[in-house]
Amino acid sequence: MAAPEAPPAATEPDPITIPIGDAVHVVRLDALQRFGATPLPEICGGPRETETMQAFLLTLLCDAEQGRATENGRGAPAPGEAALMVAADRLAALENLPAAEREPRLRAVNGLILAGLRRGGAVWQLEPLASRFSDLGEQARDGSLFAIAGELLLARTAFCAPADGRCRAEAETASADEFVQAGRWHNDVERLRRAGELAERAERAERGEGPEPRDLDAKGLFKARNAAGAAYSYAAAFAEPPERLPFMERSVAAYERALPSAEAWAPSFASARLWHNLGAAYVDRAALTRNLNDFERGVALYERAIPLFDPRDDRQALARARSNMGRARSRIATRKRDLAIHDRATADQRAAIRGYEAASETLDAAFARYRLAQDLFARAQTAESLARDLAASRAGDAALKRDVLTRIAAESREQALARIARALSVLERAGADQYLAWTRELEAEIRAAEPGAK
Repeated sequence: MAAPEAPPAATEPDPITIPIGDAVHVVRLDALQRFGATPLPEICGGPRETETMQAFLLTLLCDAEQGRATENGRGAPAPGEAALMVAADRLAALENLPAAEREPRLRAVNGLILAGLRRGGAVWQLEPLASRFSDLGEQARDGSLFAIAGELLLARTAFCAPADGRCRAEAETASADEFVQAGRWHNDVERLRRAGELAERAERAERGEGPEPRDLDAKGLFKARNAAGAAYSYAAAFAEPPERLPFMERSVAAYERALPSAEAWAPSFASARLWHNLGAAYVDRAALTRNLNDFERGVALYERAIPLFDPRDDRQALARARSNMGRARSRIATRKRDLAIHDRATADQRAAIRGYEAASETLDAAFARYRLAQDLFARAQTAESLARDLAASRAGDAALKRDVLTRIAAESREQALARIARALSVLERAGADQYLAWTRELEAEIRAAEPGAK
């Protein structure tokens, strides 16, 4: 499902005011409002259900909106709480609906959320709502829904007591995780920058920075540093060239701040994930700086992480680690002109594809095929380079070796194009525009490198 994006000249949505006790707090729900929210009068003006809990809750809200009293009995929720309860029920019902039917219903859910918050709905209702939006975002690969989840989690800070630093920090960290996903699927550098800065703000007290109190335990700090590292890593992938290395430096620094915790908790899934993420950051930085040591350190960290992922329960994480390790090994193989390392790289990538398919992650499997095509093309280029070195050789077997290397290069290009063909159809259906562009660029590059190509 493709959620509507705001037009370039759209005005900034108004902030939302939440009455909490005697105070009024202001929060921004820009992504929610840009997605669209059905006005409450329209929701209340529709046909009413009867004799259901949802109908009773909606009556409480709509009567309050119209200034009427409701005979609700003792223990009935306040109108703001009722609005968020109806929103949660309606959101839960969307999971099994076809994508085309979801959008208008999501707008109605958003309208109920705005109405509930404006009437001081309870803080405990925000996290379950955010979790539902996040699940739908994952299902639909829709960054807008992740952004709404992040905003709802950040709105929890309005309910934190002034001196409760842990409440604010935990909400900021959870929100940053969702904004990372939102930025990742929309290739949104500014949203990713915001996610990284939000996660860093959550850990400032431990670093002795920032005017507001923050208080996270060891696990909270670990989570915040992971979120910051991921945000800046994705930002580097989508940023303009001058910003890429500064983002990667911030990513490496965030993950390295989490490294002592990972070492202390090893072996565990948490330490495996950190080693993997830091390995990826080293490799991505090396891709910008051409530092061979960073490539090799990244592979060493992947090798530490992979044995800790459960092949049944952590299929996606294991597949991602193998794919990343394969890409890093391919780059090392290119630098060292080593076909044996190329073979290990392509084996890693094939294992990753099998893992993604076993986990029914078709989009990730398609991206791994794109990476396998990259690795096969690099293998072809190394074979051709080695063959050229033999052109002037007088050794008796030089011609035979050249023929073998030329055949390896041709087979590698052919295999790469076959993987690209399989990946393109999936990426097109998913609307993964950036990945699609990268794959088409690679296809053009491989075809241009074929013998006889102009």
